[in-house]
Amino acid sequence: QAEGFVPGRLDNAYNREDCQVYLDGDEEKPLTVSIYIAVKQDNPPLPNLEYKKLIVEGAKFWQLPLEYSKKLEQIEVGP
Repeated sequence: QAEGFVPGRLDNAYNREDCQVYLDGDEEKPLTVSIYIAVKQDNPPLPNLEYKKLIVEGAKFWQLPLEYSKKLEQIEVGP
């Protein structure tokens, strides 16, 4: 139950999908992973500062594109 996802619940904030990726980009080393895709909400709650810090640090750790990291840093936080 990651990200509050509960299989079978109708009001999950995320949908879980399985996806195949390759360890270190090597097609000889496929992995099946679960990804969580947010369900669009009309008025979503703002993330708290701790969560924002977690996703920004994760993007940097995994060396995601700099433009993406900059967008994450611009996210407004709530209480």
